[in-house]
Amino acid sequence: MEAPSVHIVTPGNLPDNSPEFTLKTFGQLKLSIIPEDGLLIVHVMEAKSLMGKKHATCDSYVKLGVVPDDDPGGRQKTKMVPDSKCPIFLETFYFVITEEQHHKRLLFTMWNCDQISRRSELLGCMSFGVRSLMDPVKEVKGWYYLLGEELGKTKHLRVSSHSQLLQQHSTASALTTFTRGDGEEETFVTMCPFQSVTQPDVACPKRDTRVYLQYA
Repeated sequence: MEAPSVHIVTPGNLPDNSPEFTLKTFGQLKLSIIPEDGLLIVHVMEAKSLMGKKHATCDSYVKLGVVPDDDPGGRQKTKMVPDSKCPIFLETFYFVITEEQHHKRLLFTMWNCDQISRRSELLGCMSFGVRSLMDPVKEVKGWYYLLGEELGKTKHLRVSSHSQLLQQHSTASALTTFTRGDGEEETFVTMCPFQSVTQPDVACPKRDTRVYLQYA
């Protein structure tokens, strides 16, 4: 995994001795997930900001499947889109969900296929709790960050649209991302149930974006 966007993360209202850490993202994936009569209908639309600025292009595809799974070969994948850091997929997938799968997760992994070695490199991933996805009230639609492998296996992070606060009603890590005057992005996190996020006491002449790292 290469060329992440690194966000400086502080622990918000956690105890003062809580350590800082970094949150790395590896591009964005646009998708929608719709529950219908025991099915999950998944639309994989497009991706952007793949491979960072050091790479001119990539040949990418998306794998998706319910995990853990005794048969990894049963996972589905999009066609590979060559020579693009902003690939358009526009593909639809169907997953039959049983009661036994409600405790599992729907995992998305983005890959780059090296045209010389023919090996695939993981670019990033994200996952959603199946039980939460089967709730018809919950909307999963829009842009989501590609996270690192370990974090993405258990969480997802929706990309906020400008300063619109995403209304979520479960326990989450509230992240406030803003662009400083020098153009660098910083992210502050508050580990807590849903609540409003207080802007840090830092000069912020540009837009203030708020998003939520989801556990469900």
